[in-house]
Amino acid sequence: MAHRPSFEYALAAAARVSCCATLVSLGCHPSTTGSPSEVEGGEPGEAGAQPMIAEPDPYANDPALDPSTREQPVSEARAAFEQCQAQVSAANAEGTIGPSEQACCTSLAQHLYEPVDPGFTEDAEHTMQRRTADNDVWWNVSAACCSLIGNSEPACTPWGPPTPPSELARGPGAIEVLDLRSLARAERPAGLELERIDPGLRAAAIATWRARMINEHGSAPVFEGLLAQLEALVEAGTLDAATIERARAFASQERRHGVLCGAVVESLGGAALAPGLPHREFPVHADAANQIEACLRNVLSICCLSETVAVALIAAERHDMPEGSLRSLLTGIWADECGHANFGWRLLPKLLAHADADTRAGLAEYLRLAFAELERHELEHLPASFVPPRGGEVYGLCEGAEARALFYATVERVIIPGLEAQGLPARAAWSSRRSDRPRASQHSTESSAFV
Repeated sequence: MAHRPSFEYALAAAARVSCCATLVSLGCHPSTTGSPSEVEGGEPGEAGAQPMIAEPDPYANDPALDPSTREQPVSEARAAFEQCQAQVSAANAEGTIGPSEQACCTSLAQHLYEPVDPGFTEDAEHTMQRRTADNDVWWNVSAACCSLIGNSEPACTPWGPPTPPSELARGPGAIEVLDLRSLARAERPAGLELERIDPGLRAAAIATWRARMINEHGSAPVFEGLLAQLEALVEAGTLDAATIERARAFASQERRHGVLCGAVVESLGGAALAPGLPHREFPVHADAANQIEACLRNVLSICCLSETVAVALIAAERHDMPEGSLRSLLTGIWADECGHANFGWRLLPKLLAHADADTRAGLAEYLRLAFAELERHELEHLPASFVPPRGGEVYGLCEGAEARALFYATVERVIIPGLEAQGLPARAAWSSRRSDRPRASQHSTESSAFV
C-alpha cells in the first residue's frame, strides 16, 4: 500500500517524542510549517488554558431590543421541524419512540450538521439561541433516536488517552452532558468559509471535531489520576517534585483542547454539545507489586502508548492541512500532545531505575493487556471504511484505512523499539497481546492503596 508523504512525517514526529528515553536532549516544539524542532530545554504547551472573559449583556439597558423577546417569522420547513421535535419529545418522555418517529429522528439528527435555512431570514443572535434550543431537544432524545435510526458518526477521532486498562476495572459509570458552547464560541477560529463547504463535508467535519471534543475533554481526569500517583511517589522519595512539575498542566490542557475542538464545531455550524464520556474509575492497580509498578503501568498506557499514537495521527492530519487558523489551532493541540508523550518517555527510565525483577515481570504482563486495549480503542475510533469527502484534508479529516496503517506502523517502528531499549519485552507483549477482557481477581476494588 502506497502511503502519502504525511505518513513518514508522522512517524518521524512520534519517534522524536519517544527517543528521549535514550536521548534526553531532544524536545518537541512543532512550528506551524515544519516538523517538531529539536530544541534542548523548554517544553511545549506549558501555558495551559487561557482565562475566559464573560461578555456583557448588550440588552441590559434596553430589554425591548433583545431579539429573543421579539416574535419571529416561522417558515413552513421550520414549523414541520418543530412539530417533529414535539412528537419525538413526547414519545421519548413516554418511552415509546418507535417506527412512527423514525423520519422525525432522522430529521433531528441531520439538523445537527445543516446551516441555517437560507430562505428563512432572522438576526444572528436569535439564530444562535434557536440552534442552542434545537440541540438541547436533540440530546434529550438522542439515545433513543440513535438506536432507532442506527445513527453513528464516522470519524477519525482517537485523540485523548482513555482510562488505562486494569485487571480490576469496573464497568463504566454515568454519562453526563458535555456543554462547551459558551466557552467554544469565544474561541472560534476566524477564516472558515462556511458557505464554501459541501454539506457532506460539513457533516463529516462536525462529526469528527465533535468526537474529538468529547475525547479530549474527557481525558482530563486521566491526567489528574496520573498526577496523584506521581505526587505519591514524590512523597515516598522516589521522584523529586521538579520531575513532575510539567504534569500539573496536562489536565487543564486537555480540557482546553476540548474547548478548541468545540470551537471548530461551532464555526462549522454545529453545537459544542454532546453526551460526555462515561465515568471510569482511574486504576490504582492494587494487584501490582508496588507503587512504582502501579504508576509505571499508567505511564506506559497513557503517555508511551496512547499519546505517542496521538502525536503521529495528528502530525499526519496537520501535514496535509493548508496554512490558516485551523492549522494553527491544530498545531497548538499537537504541541501539547507532544509534551504529554515526551514526558512519559523521559519519566520511564527514571522509574525503571527503581524497578526490581518482580516489577519488570509485572510490567511485561501488563503490556499485553495495555497493547490489546490500545488496539481496541484505536480501531474503534478509526473506521476502516471511512473516506472523507473531497476537501476533507482542509478540515483535518483523515482516511480510516490510512490512519489504521499509521497506528500499526507507530507501534511497530516507534513504540516497541522505544520500550525494548528500556529492557521491556514489548515485542513479545505485542505479539501475545490479550484479546480477553480484564479478569476479576481476588481484589474486588481498585480503592486499595499501597503502604
